[in-house]
Amino acid sequence: MTRRFTQGVLGGLAAVVLAAGLAACGSSSSDDNGSTSTHTASQAGAGKPTITMGSKNFTEQYILAQLYKQALQAKGITVKYKENIGSTEIMTSALQSGKINFYPEYTGVIVQVVFHRAKSPTTAKATYDLAKKLEAAKGYTLLKATPFYDTDVVAVTNAYAKKYGLKSIADLKKAGAFKFGAFPECKTRSTCLVGYKKQYGLTNVSFVPSLWKFIWYRFNGASYAHSHFSSTP
Repeated sequence: MTRRFTQGVLGGLAAVVLAAGLAACGSSSSDDNGSTSTHTASQAGAGKPTITMGSKNFTEQYILAQLYKQALQAKGITVKYKENIGSTEIMTSALQSGKINFYPEYTGVIVQVVFHRAKSPTTAKATYDLAKKLEAAKGYTLLKATPFYDTDVVAVTNAYAKKYGLKSIADLKKAGAFKFGAFPECKTRSTCLVGYKKQYGLTNVSFVPSLWKFIWYRFNGASYAHSHFSSTP
């Protein structure tokens, strides 16, 4: 079955939240001529800390985490990897408790979910700068952002979109009562259902929490829309 995707709320550039004590995990040395050389993977991580890295509970996070993990290992850094830990809220708790000290996160999520700001700034750079500032105030370092970004989208079947003439999220107001499926945290997040209701005036929606492995099964039901992530390389 073909699905139709309509653009939703900007998720933001992916960055890495790093515990402050590990911010300077590289090392360098000077030769007799005063020139500086950087240690590489062949030096087996000498003088470099072991990093305990985590990822959230969906496929894109697994891929992002593996990219960082393998890049760090290529530099000779030892990485203890904990996959599929959970939502942003759980990741934040794990970071604060010291169970992990490194994980990929989205700048818009940092601003609006972690620090509960009502809105993100209007540009990617401004959002990153604010996220970096907010994390720094808590003792964490936000590393350089990725060149790609993630966007939240709402998906419906082509047949459903054609039946009600849907071309945007706001058009769902024309669809009558419908069910909206998403990860459980979506129900109370301004970046998800709360924001959709406020921004697009959706009062005809009932929320159904969905586990990722059941998304497509549930999608076969009538009157159904679902939240998805759309990454742009």
